[in-house]
Amino acid sequence: MNKKSINILLIYLSYDTGETGIEKKELQVGQLYLATVLKKKGYKVKLYSAIFPDLEEIIQLIKEDNYNVIGFYTTSNTIHRVTTMINIIKDSYPSIYIFLGGPHATVLDKETLLETRADLVMRHEAEYTFLEVMEYFYEHKGTLHEIKGITWRKGEEIIRNPDREFIKDLDNLPVPDWHILEGDIAKENLPYPSIITGRGCPFSCTFCFEGFTGNIGRMRSAEHVIKEIDLLLNNWKVKYIKFVDDIFILDSERVEKICSALMERREKKYNFYWFCEARVDILENKTYLLEKMKKAGLAVLQIGVESGNQHILDIYNKKITLEQIEHVVRECVKADLFCIAINVIIGGPFETEETIKKTVDFVKKLIKLAPGRLICYNSLLTPYPGTEIYKNPEKFGLKIIDPSLKDGQTEETCSVESEHMNKYDIYRAKIYLQEEIYKTMIEEIDNITSKQIEDHFCLTEYGIKTPWYKLLSLDKGIKRYFNLLLPSLYRGIEDILPEELGDWCPQRTYPMRYKDKRIILDRINGIVELTEEESIIYKYSSGKLSLNEIIEILTKKLEKSEEELKEKMLNFYKKMNKIYAIIFLRL
Repeated sequence: MNKKSINILLIYLSYDTGETGIEKKELQVGQLYLATVLKKKGYKVKLYSAIFPDLEEIIQLIKEDNYNVIGFYTTSNTIHRVTTMINIIKDSYPSIYIFLGGPHATVLDKETLLETRADLVMRHEAEYTFLEVMEYFYEHKGTLHEIKGITWRKGEEIIRNPDREFIKDLDNLPVPDWHILEGDIAKENLPYPSIITGRGCPFSCTFCFEGFTGNIGRMRSAEHVIKEIDLLLNNWKVKYIKFVDDIFILDSERVEKICSALMERREKKYNFYWFCEARVDILENKTYLLEKMKKAGLAVLQIGVESGNQHILDIYNKKITLEQIEHVVRECVKADLFCIAINVIIGGPFETEETIKKTVDFVKKLIKLAPGRLICYNSLLTPYPGTEIYKNPEKFGLKIIDPSLKDGQTEETCSVESEHMNKYDIYRAKIYLQEEIYKTMIEEIDNITSKQIEDHFCLTEYGIKTPWYKLLSLDKGIKRYFNLLLPSLYRGIEDILPEELGDWCPQRTYPMRYKDKRIILDRINGIVELTEEESIIYKYSSGKLSLNEIIEILTKKLEKSEEELKEKMLNFYKKMNKIYAIIFLRL
């Protein structure tokens, strides 16, 4: 059979709680690698991704393009959707081969085949496995028994072949071919590409299934990574690159080479920012990297924190300390990094109200160390199949209450209880943490510099919307002030030459709410009450009158000399500028 006549569809069904209701065509980068390898061998490959899949659309797509093989990426969060989709496809097209990959099918390979109508599971890395499977089915080469890394059906029997060795030199794989992306999946992912620069993880956190890509870190060379970046930059308008592997900074020499190349490209003509993950125990002794990464365009650095209790960190086998975390956060502030992202887990081993309080206090301390920079995500402990916690929950003082993970979205739904906290206690603890984070962020608003806030609003153009941005946007004055700063028409008072200020028009940013004759400014972190005289000045600061015109009007109204009034108004505007309540424009 001619390879060009064989059509392969790779499907990624993600999951969403429906908070936005917006369909996102998120790319599963591993599938792009598979598609690239298959395409180079002459097969026709298409990628399909959806949060809210249109079943009729998928069936119609299969019918129109006459697919021979369909591959699904599986996670514990999406396996139920994949199972349903497989049934629908098999009912309509029973002769189509359906292959499964991803962490869930890798760990629970036999169980997954028994619970679905899929034909075969490819475990762990599947680039070479997929090629050999295709050669068997369509070129009649070898036997299924000979293909390493697969679990397959032989009649009623499920056969698990030996594991395939992990790919030692990732540079032997082709650079992912981003031209494969079409339509909405291209439109949504090409400006914000996710890049894997390494596979495997040499660390063994008890809540993480590092075995999917191996427990040895394998890195692409800096040159190989830059080839992919150049492919993207030279063909599309890239705004925000996400380096999504856990071990991006493992090799500091490689990081420096990548940063030098990124700096060079940003200095030429490309305007983009990037994200990466890091471990504090590595950064602790290599903080010099932070400044270089910042200069190369690093916008968001994610570091694993997980808990504010050292004992729980040790149980997780994180091999980090609270002191290291705090030190690295301080160094990130020194390096002027835009955003430091952390995550904490609630409901972990031997969790108590006391350990929760320590975690909350530690997170608040970090926010206060880095106001406007540090953001904290949180999740409930999920016993993912293949993790040490899943295998031996009693060793960690845990009881798994939802082993199938079907009660709700993983990391948002309580799946375990500890010796001291039941699921209701754990849900309450999560809400307590979220409330304390929110309150602390509000308390710290006045400690955020004007430049930081401006960056939060500017970087939305690059798809970067942090919790700080969302919080600041709730304040009408701040939101209007910094949105108006984006066009060059507007400026803060300190950015206007004193001799030119009279020709500029002051414009209030807060809606006017009166208490008797006084204006009240409703800020997110408290109200500001103006005096009656200040209220009159603020009322006339409509953006339609110049400063000189307002002075002329108010010298008569307030019965003050021009010099006295001008001095009072300038002091008032400077005070209002500090809380972003006034901005100036020149018509």
